[in-house]
Amino acid sequence: MLIKMGEKIYVPLAVFGFLIGVTYYFLGLGALTSNIFMLAIYSMFVPILFFTYGAYIEKQIVRKQVVRLIENLTKEAKSLGYNIPDIEIPINKSLDTKVKENNDDLIKKAFLYLSVGFVGGIAVTIALWYYSKKKFDYKHMAYENFGLLFLVAITEIAFFGVVSRNYRTLDSNKIKKFILTEVAKKLK
Repeated sequence: MLIKMGEKIYVPLAVFGFLIGVTYYFLGLGALTSNIFMLAIYSMFVPILFFTYGAYIEKQIVRKQVVRLIENLTKEAKSLGYNIPDIEIPINKSLDTKVKENNDDLIKKAFLYLSVGFVGGIAVTIALWYYSKKKFDYKHMAYENFGLLFLVAITEIAFFGVVSRNYRTLDSNKIKKFILTEVAKKLK
């Protein structure tokens, strides 16, 4: 499966190359190797966290906000004397299938790119270590970066679990106004 990269990929790659050069020039080969190693391991951790725990939290957030919006709309409608009828809403399963296929394809592409980045990054760090004639302790650098990754993981999980879960992205009043305005337009 060959995946086409977007035309705009060259700008981030140029910036990345520039940053690599600056890191090497100012901080040396050891810091450059450590930074590339860190990027390599983060390139696998961040998407795994996003596609698992982050997606789970996002579903909870959306569900909570939609329920809150429905409760507000229902309360408004009842306060105005309207009864909300029980109706059977047809569900188009093909749309669910399409969304699932699209998400699965996106995940496969993401992990393909990131796996190449991970393996390539680790290979580059090993090559740089050999190139430096083993002037720094590769094992220590790896432990140090995995330790930092562990701290980042704890921070990210805490952030998703505490801040993201409780952050309200939907303003119920604005959504209510929008829905009622659009329904009123359609009923005219």
